[in-house]
Amino acid sequence: MARKAGDIFDCKGCGTNIQMVTGPAGKLIPLETRVRHHVYEVSADGLSCTQIGRGFLNHFVTCPQRDQFKNRTRDK
Repeated sequence: MARKAGDIFDCKGCGTNIQMVTGPAGKLIPLETRVRHHVYEVSADGLSCTQIGRGFLNHFVTCPQRDQFKNRTRDK
């Protein structure tokens, strides 16, 4: 079954709840829905940081079963 933007479902690999969204390049991205992450910008000297936003993490970053999905054909 082909996924489309807006679909919310559990990952077949690990069971995490994810939502498909269209990314900046026009491709679908699976985002985790349960955890909202803080985004920080590190200063040029590398000694401090500033929170610049909050967002959702791409599920391929954390899924322990991501390798079983990487060679599948994906929709554009």
